[in-house]
Amino acid sequence: MPRSHPIQLGHFYGQCEVTIRSGQLGPTVAAQLQQTLEQLIHRGIRRLWLDCQQLESLTYYGQQAILNLMRRAAAANLALFWYGFSARVKQELADSGLYLLLHNVPLSSYRAL
Repeated sequence: MPRSHPIQLGHFYGQCEVTIRSGQLGPTVAAQLQQTLEQLIHRGIRRLWLDCQQLESLTYYGQQAILNLMRRAAAANLALFWYGFSARVKQELADSGLYLLLHNVPLSSYRAL
């Protein structure tokens, strides 16, 4: 069954969270993710968790979106915390070099920050 809303905004332990509910981070989902980030920056959010547990693979556009999100967040003084990457997505990120740039944390870190 297709998911109509691949990006879900919520709160978890009192912190802002975006869940990527799509199996693939392609151009459409990437654009929605970037739009959501801009809205959160406008609202003054300073820390954002990105739940990637349902993400199964990245396209070129998805990798570009991650890089753009990181740059935009840094410019806005917004800390991004990514969690839940599958082994396949970690490998795709490692192959591109992006994995070393991400704040990838285990879910158990959610309460600690």
